[in-house]
Amino acid sequence: MHGWVGCRSVHPRSTWEWVDRVPILEVEIVETAEAASSARAQDLADAAGRVLRCEPGRVWVKLRRLPLADYAENDAALPAGDPPVFVRVVMHQLPPIEERAALAKKLVGVIAPVCDRAGERVHLIFEPDAQSRIAFGGELR
Repeated sequence: MHGWVGCRSVHPRSTWEWVDRVPILEVEIVETAEAASSARAQDLADAAGRVLRCEPGRVWVKLRRLPLADYAENDAALPAGDPPVFVRVVMHQLPPIEERAALAKKLVGVIAPVCDRAGERVHLIFEPDAQSRIAFGGELR
């Protein structure tokens, strides 16, 4: 894998350096009263930070819970006890598609157990490159 993944360069000949990359994960867990997840934002941030190889404080996670009554799939009943988890991934620069596919598997592998869900029920949405689209403290990066 070459290029940037999360916070660190994974190019074999490059030296690691900070470049103000802060991956942001927006996690939304659909839950029922009977199948409430015990997930904590800190656990998700820690797990994602290990996958993305980021230093402490460099992966941000926003966690929201959505009642099952506020979620539906057209013309289908939801599987009992296994509602989905949606994760929006915002990165400074997305890796190429092959690397993104591998990253998706790794992220699902650590997010699913934290959210008490099967991996098949965790859905990632990679947002377009955030470079020059997000301002931290009013400073566009």
